[in-house]
Amino acid sequence: MSDKEEILSQIKFKYFRNNSDKGHKSQMQDKPCYYCRKKFERIGSILDAYTNKPKMVCEDCAIWAYKYQEGFKTKRAAAARRRRIFDVNYFMQEMVIDLYLEKHNLKTIDDLPEGVFENLGEQSKDVYNSFYSKEDKIKLEELPTQEEIEKELKKSLAYINL
Repeated sequence: MSDKEEILSQIKFKYFRNNSDKGHKSQMQDKPCYYCRKKFERIGSILDAYTNKPKMVCEDCAIWAYKYQEGFKTKRAAAARRRRIFDVNYFMQEMVIDLYLEKHNLKTIDDLPEGVFENLGEQSKDVYNSFYSKEDKIKLEELPTQEEIEKELKKSLAYINL
């Protein structure tokens, strides 16, 4: 099976919503999708985001576009791979949060001081973007299991000062 057909397993999260929460909610959601013209609840992507006329795309159309741009054989394989782009970063954030909880002898995220959850999220994004090139991120995202991804991400956690 080629990598353009493989259905990657979903990453399971502790603190973030699982993969059933597709797309991003937005105040712009009452506008129709730029491609299919249907109204939608969640945004899949935004074209021309930094202009005065951004174009909202529904999750379904964003997956179809990704499928064709990247040459995936099926929409399901494209959706799984596209989801991984986001999920590996979220997983890294959860690992940083777990490290913080352990270091500070805290039991749950409810024990975190105000604002720390958000700060840890930002810090983990910075570490992720600093330690991993685009090519490295692609390799991580294409690892077949969550355990393999975790093993690779742990290597960069040694450099985080919490």
